[in-house]
Amino acid sequence: MPRQEYDAIVIGAGPAGSAAALRLAQAGAEVLLAEKRERIGYPVRCAEATGPREEIARFLPVDEKWITADIDGARFISPRGTVLERAFPGIGVMLDRERFDAGLAAAAGGAGAHVRPGCEATGLKRRKEGWTVPFREGTQEWQGRARLVVGADGVESLVGRWAGIRSGWKAEELYSCVEVRVRSQRECDGYLEFHFGGEIAPGGYGWAFPKGGDLWNVGLGVNPARSDRRPAHLFLPKLLARFDGGAPVIERLAGAACRSRSLPAISGEGVLLAGDAAHQGNPMTGGGIMNALEAGDLAGRVGADALAGPGPTASALSRYDEEWRRAVGRVNDRYHRLARVFYSQDDGAMERVWEGMANIFRKRDEGASRLSLASELFALPGEFARALAPLALAGAGRRHLF
Repeated sequence: MPRQEYDAIVIGAGPAGSAAALRLAQAGAEVLLAEKRERIGYPVRCAEATGPREEIARFLPVDEKWITADIDGARFISPRGTVLERAFPGIGVMLDRERFDAGLAAAAGGAGAHVRPGCEATGLKRRKEGWTVPFREGTQEWQGRARLVVGADGVESLVGRWAGIRSGWKAEELYSCVEVRVRSQRECDGYLEFHFGGEIAPGGYGWAFPKGGDLWNVGLGVNPARSDRRPAHLFLPKLLARFDGGAPVIERLAGAACRSRSLPAISGEGVLLAGDAAHQGNPMTGGGIMNALEAGDLAGRVGADALAGPGPTASALSRYDEEWRRAVGRVNDRYHRLARVFYSQDDGAMERVWEGMANIFRKRDEGASRLSLASELFALPGEFARALAPLALAGAGRRHLF
């Protein structure tokens, strides 16, 4: 029988959950990190791009085995094939997500957390001081008890609902996604590719991310409301033809991505939500690894302070909401506004955006003044310019893209 009494139970061993468990364990808390999947980090449902090594290193030492390639720039391809290319040296890395997730969970275990894969939470029951969490582990059922629960159980999260926090996704916030891993003769030059347009990914975008060597992650996400309810896999052949029609597919996966504004609350009496369970991914890109690490780390620190002090009351844990909003939440809401405007454009309007952005990039490279660039920015299609301006002029949020 597993240990039943803990200071904190973390449900979900993705980046958010493992980061939270790591911080709680480092603070001396007795922590259970429960993951319903038998193999932490598998299957991989991720395009695997994230921020640079130094950003990851803010949360734990970087193991080079987690990294498959460096990201040094991006190409943005319009519906008609117009390419905007920009160098961003050192902006990020491509991960081996299975190794990364497993390594992060192992770090939590090394700090003292009890890591249990194949351990599924099936509910949440309030008790006098904290929560009882029923678990199913193979054919065995048992209960864990803790004063604090961290819900990091991903897009399909139930912890918020069990705890009485409104955290479900609306239908219009869910995007159909498909991704394949291919071998291509194209050079892996460290540039991410983003493909747009109604024929490629209506209401979303396609991607081609270099894994290193001859491997690429190629996929797309579509908004069902803008794709006539057609799922993502029906659009994949056109993206593959545009990328490299002869590239053999060696792996395929499907899933969902989500896009929403920040939740009104991500904490409650004795409970914190982190990662996709708390709608903390970037609404523009759908990426969320760096945000998950940021959120998990913050949840762990706030939770540890509450456990060591007044207890994990709703009041003590509300600091998590406040600090998250200051650190990332406000930027995410700006990205949400931009995404809502940008992904609603028809192909003609998108082409005008590309023309305008090409002009801005050219003038920037020529050394134009900030005032001149701002003038060009506001010459873009009206609503798009108003949504982009707060991000572009502040230079905010790049580290939270993925």
